Amino acid sequence: MLRTQTKLFLRSPLRLILLAVLFGGSLYYYGPMFLAWFQGQVYYAGLGKLQVQLRDFIYVFLLLLFLAFDYFRDVPDANIDETLKADKNYLKQDLVQALMMILVVLVYAFWFLVMHIACHISDGTYTLQVLFYYFRLTGTYYILDGVVAILAGWLFARNAGKIVGYIVIILFALLISPLAISECAWLSWQYPWIYKVIQIFLIIPQGTQSLDPTYLQEVNWSIAARGIFWIGLFGTLLFLSYYRQEKRKYQKWIMLLGAICTIAAAVYSELPASYYCVDNFISDTDDIFRYQIFGIKQQEKDADFKINFYDMEIQLGRQMKAKVICSPSVQTLERYDMTLYYAYQIDRVTDENGEALMYQRDESTLTIYGQSDGIEKICIEYHGGSPKGKIHANRNDMYLPGWFPYYPIAGWQKIYDTDKNMYVDNQLKEPADFRIQIKTSKTVYSDLEEVAENRFCGKSEGPTLLMGFVKETELENGVRYIYPYASVENLPDTKFCAEEQKHFLNTLENTNSKIRLFMITPNVDEGGPGIYREDQIIDSVTFAYLNSIYEESGQWNWEMRNNETDEEDRIETVKMLYYNFKENESGETLYENVRNMYLTQMQEFGYTEDDFEEFVIKNLGQEEWDYLNNGGV
Repeated sequence: MLRTQTKLFLRSPLRLILLAVLFGGSLYYYGPMFLAWFQGQVYYAGLGKLQVQLRDFIYVFLLLLFLAFDYFRDVPDANIDETLKADKNYLKQDLVQALMMILVVLVYAFWFLVMHIACHISDGTYTLQVLFYYFRLTGTYYILDGVVAILAGWLFARNAGKIVGYIVIILFALLISPLAISECAWLSWQYPWIYKVIQIFLIIPQGTQSLDPTYLQEVNWSIAARGIFWIGLFGTLLFLSYYRQEKRKYQKWIMLLGAICTIAAAVYSELPASYYCVDNFISDTDDIFRYQIFGIKQQEKDADFKINFYDMEIQLGRQMKAKVICSPSVQTLERYDMTLYYAYQIDRVTDENGEALMYQRDESTLTIYGQSDGIEKICIEYHGGSPKGKIHANRNDMYLPGWFPYYPIAGWQKIYDTDKNMYVDNQLKEPADFRIQIKTSKTVYSDLEEVAENRFCGKSEGPTLLMGFVKETELENGVRYIYPYASVENLPDTKFCAEEQKHFLNTLENTNSKIRLFMITPNVDEGGPGIYREDQIIDSVTFAYLNSIYEESGQWNWEMRNNETDEEDRIETVKMLYYNFKENESGETLYENVRNMYLTQMQEFGYTEDDFEEFVIKNLGQEEWDYLNNGGV
């Protein structure tokens, strides 16, 4: 029967065209690799290729959806639907058709897997960990989502007419597309329940944010759970469509099992988690929009104490769970004002004797009230993390930079600088003693000294913690090098970066530099200040970039090139933000947010609201003004 169905599947010119587009489209990503191999060259693919392909996965999903719908329409279109329904083998035939479609999905998934592993083998970044990562990635997106597409096409083909069916599958595809997600995101600010509802449709990668071009981030299991939800829902509806007129003993039990699995998957997908951003859904957890566009107030207050010592225990699961014991320099204050990122939820605050302390939480500020007899130690227990951000911590990977208040710091500090469009450097003003224990089965890397497995100690203005596809080696001159090993741009002693690496080390030697640590971190789209200490460089940069900065300015810190923002730089910022808005907004919302952003950025240079039209036309063009003024049309 499978052989017969294979012939029937391939006899349709439309399906052959769709198959050709599905597999032939892969040449867009892999063609340069084959050309390089043919010419006897090494193809340095980098993770950018994977990033782009994940962004375009919506087209793969659409092709599979239309393939399945067209294939399962063969019987209804031949007007033999009722005849076959009288046959006991009717469902069996449909199951064989479903198997045929699953084989198409598996072949394409295997093709994806082989090609990307081949890229990593070619450029020398292949490891067993990378292989296992691609298995998980393929299973989550290409296989699970492929089965969702098959079941959806099957359901719509069997229970709707051809025209209605096409309309329904287009609507479903739109609901899971990045376009619909980003449009619904803006409504969620007025109607928060929309965010919870629309999340269940986040089953495919939502743009380039799904992957950092330097680091591999693990696929979040919430994404897989959402795929299982749709498989359970469509599978249950298909079962009903075949047996709605029959009464069998086992029917209700199958329905109950399907309902339980579907609900369980939906609930699991919504459980709190901290993971690398996997979508373009704009919410209050996107700090650039939170502070720059929506104007969430940030309080500032100088501290009248400092923290001398931190004893931190961090446990990694779906989120980070932390217990931080800190010793204030002054023990008799009435209140201790601190900063802790708003996404971390306080569980309890106690003194050195375990007695509860009163506290007040507002946004990222934390005020702990003292006792009449003084406080030697403050113990703060908290959990959480941004549900979608570049700064994250879970059992699979972690990036907690030393400039970020993932632990309580003295005083009320701003989180995001709306003038510079980047996070504030919240390193401590004076080094403190740190003792950090990370509870995880994976290897954690830090700028602190590791005294035992995942246990770090030492003085620091803010420790950085990194975990994932990371390695550490020692370069010449005793420099510790911590880097992402799946990124060819950062591999030590390779043809790709050997010359730049040698140049960097020679500069250190010739200038008698004290730098003994270079740690490459994930990129933060919102803007991260990086860490440039006398003996450390911790940032999302490469050898080549550091060399260019040093040649230009005589130092490594890229922020020092131009401390003053001039009018031209600010205009470029406005233009960049405008095109970001244009991708995600439309209508009156687009106009208002662009205008407000323009005023925020340009008022200090004398620009007013009356100059808005002239400014847009001059710097973006008449066409963009017409587009903006006409509601994004």
